[in-house]
Amino acid sequence: GRVVSAVAHEMRNPLGVIAAQTKVLERRGAAPETLEAMRAQIERAKHFLDDLLRYGKPRPLDVRALDAGPAIRLAAENARKAHGEEGPTLSFELDAAGRIEVDPAALADVVTVLVSNACIAAGSVVRVATRAEGDGIVVVVEDDGPGVPEEILPRLFEPFVTGRGRDA
Repeated sequence: GRVVSAVAHEMRNPLGVIAAQTKVLERRGAAPETLEAMRAQIERAKHFLDDLLRYGKPRPLDVRALDAGPAIRLAAENARKAHGEEGPTLSFELDAAGRIEVDPAALADVVTVLVSNACIAAGSVVRVATRAEGDGIVVVVEDDGPGVPEEILPRLFEPFVTGRGRDA
């Protein structure tokens, strides 16, 4: 608990500076979509820190009926914006994304991470799709990048394994 608290405290300080600098950029006429993307990522980091502080006492899920398509699209678009103008194009096929019972914040977190990772790996396109399965939906995120290096496949789901050259 002490380590988690110290890490969260140390991370909040730079987030505060980044938020203040975002306000400076706004006063200087920065592009609204850039500011929106920055604020979304600051809020995402703050949410992560809040979750980190609750580590060991996970927050209860806030499950409710939600129209999944717009929620998935918004999270994907925000994740894509964080990669700047030179990032990949998003393609959507959300036909199966109807109303589902889900924790909206948890859904946004999952889609954000998947799309952000795909944007890093992609060549030019990231595809976000849904398909019906049972009473729910499956969210599919694909990119046109080179794929996962074969040498890290056995460790792909271990913590901190990224496939970005730091895993060897």
